[in-house]
Amino acid sequence: MTLYAGFNVTMKLAGERMNSLLGAFIVASVGAVTMGLTLLYLRASGEPIDLSQTTSSGIVYSILGGLCVIGFDVVLYMLFAKQAPLSVVVPIIQIGTIALMTLAGVVWFGESMSPQRILGLVLAVASVFLLTR
Repeated sequence: MTLYAGFNVTMKLAGERMNSLLGAFIVASVGAVTMGLTLLYLRASGEPIDLSQTTSSGIVYSILGGLCVIGFDVVLYMLFAKQAPLSVVVPIIQIGTIALMTLAGVVWFGESMSPQRILGLVLAVASVFLLTR
């Protein structure tokens, strides 16, 4: 959570000071270089990297996930460039994510919805309402 909080704060600081697309490009580039260096380090140190379970659909889902991350970064930069408050933007995004992932879990993965989960979603949405007033 600390890293995600740091990400949000630095996105807010950068978003007010640079072009949204350039900012997202820098974030993606740093992530790609960091992962590339990590893989090179592991390989150089003799750490086995098991690729036997890698499938083409796994690669496609990873690419789609990367596109989602970049899209999210651009939107976040754009919101912060317009001086959107960190204390409003991030909670709305997080609660929206919780709601969408709950729906995805039910619709695509057959997960169940209990009254307790429904109440949790209602309270989460209510918290965003209260935070944005």
